[in-house]
Amino acid sequence: MEKFVERYFQENYGKTVLWDETTGFRTPFQYFAGTFDGVKKERKKVSEYLRGLGLKAKAFTLENKVTGVMEEDGGRKRSYSSPVLLEGGLEQEMVFFLGKKIPELFKTSRVLFKLSEAREHESSKWLVSIRAVSSKDASYADPLQIPLEELERWGDEIIAKTNTRVVAYDVTPKPPATIEYE
Repeated sequence: MEKFVERYFQENYGKTVLWDETTGFRTPFQYFAGTFDGVKKERKKVSEYLRGLGLKAKAFTLENKVTGVMEEDGGRKRSYSSPVLLEGGLEQEMVFFLGKKIPELFKTSRVLFKLSEAREHESSKWLVSIRAVSSKDASYADPLQIPLEELERWGDEIIAKTNTRVVAYDVTPKPPATIEYE
């Protein structure tokens, strides 16, 4: 997965990592993939919210739990919740908007957007989630807004080369997500 991010930056910026000479910050700050068991159940209230926005998308809850960060009483504490997986034709701007809005409204620490899926007859049940963020100090982070067409190409390539059922992109900022899945 790291090679996809580095290739994207090399092709688009001539470097695998961008450095801000003034601040010393790098973009991407961190990038990796996580694996989930892929068992999902429709999250009806989130799906209803999506329909209420006029979107033809569905939301699912994954069985695994991942770490998040809740701000309360002027501090932060870790939380654990099941990620929400969004499926359906969404525009890039809406995908990243939902990555912020769904955790606020539905008390979840993570929103994933499905990029690619293997054909039904394939036996794998694994879901791979790509996480790439920009950050100045790791206290706050935003998902990199790599074009969805590029991310979908990565998903297709991962599925073609591995025993993966679904590839998703983590579109959640920190907080409420953590940078890592822990």
